[in-house]
Amino acid sequence: MLLCMAFAFGCARRPTAPLPPKALPGHPKPYKVLGQWYQPVPSAKDFQQDGLASWYGEQFHGKKTSNGEIYDMYALTAAHKTLPLGTWVRVYNKNNSKEVIVRINDRGPFVGDRIIDLSYTAARKLEIVGPGTAPVVVVALGVAKNPTRPSETPTDLYPSIMIPVRLPFRLAHSKTKTMQKGLCRT
Repeated sequence: MLLCMAFAFGCARRPTAPLPPKALPGHPKPYKVLGQWYQPVPSAKDFQQDGLASWYGEQFHGKKTSNGEIYDMYALTAAHKTLPLGTWVRVYNKNNSKEVIVRINDRGPFVGDRIIDLSYTAARKLEIVGPGTAPVVVVALGVAKNPTRPSETPTDLYPSIMIPVRLPFRLAHSKTKTMQKGLCRT
């Protein structure tokens, strides 16, 4: 009897883990975190997303990010699950109309339904350090020529012109003037 049971269990097939999705030609490789697969998008063109932003700081300060650079909580950077690393995005806080431009240099957040993890400084500019999260709109501006060069700015992507973006909301006239001054080269 024991021999029959051992034989039956020995021949039984174990369930196999699902295979990772295959990378499409020219696309970044899919990756798995906490049992879930993520497929980075091949392009940030026309990318826009509404959702919840959070931030990360001291616990990761000085550690490597997904693109290989060292995380600096005082830099204007962020983590996103699927945008190409090196993408510049505008993050608009729906609660207070504040916005910031950050460079995607890491993957995440992998908590709940959050869509972007901001550096401490970016979160401070959007006034979400205290509450920890806020509803935001993320709009891709373009991809850095060298995604690991922290000194590159969004205006390096579009010399002498304002960064073209279609926002899902209207900005007050005075805020538009301020944005133009901050984003155009003089």
